[in-house]
Amino acid sequence: MSPLEIIQKLYQEDGIRNSNLLNELFSDDFVLEWDNSKGKVIMSKEDVLRLANELKQNYHFSKVKVIDSIISENKIVVRYTHEVATIENPKEIFSIAKVIVIWQYNDDKITAGYQISSPG
Repeated sequence: MSPLEIIQKLYQEDGIRNSNLLNELFSDDFVLEWDNSKGKVIMSKEDVLRLANELKQNYHFSKVKVIDSIISENKIVVRYTHEVATIENPKEIFSIAKVIVIWQYNDDKITAGYQISSPG
């Protein structure tokens, strides 16, 4: 699978909330460095899988709208918005985050992520 296909699969198949897909796409030593409104967080693959399960449980609907992507030798930069609908109000869709992430990959696996996000 090409790096672009990996990233497309991640976003088109609701990979942000799909721990099985993330487990398949991420290398075992995957690390995410995430700067958000609460500060900097370093997450292991297991941490991200737990977060995916929490998102799955807390939101009825989730969609990523990719705005831009740039591909280099072993990195892809993606800018997107993350939209959700809550379980309590599944008909109302709203943006929860604006995100820029750099995915690093090697041998058909995502090995690292460097992410900056701000509230919707």
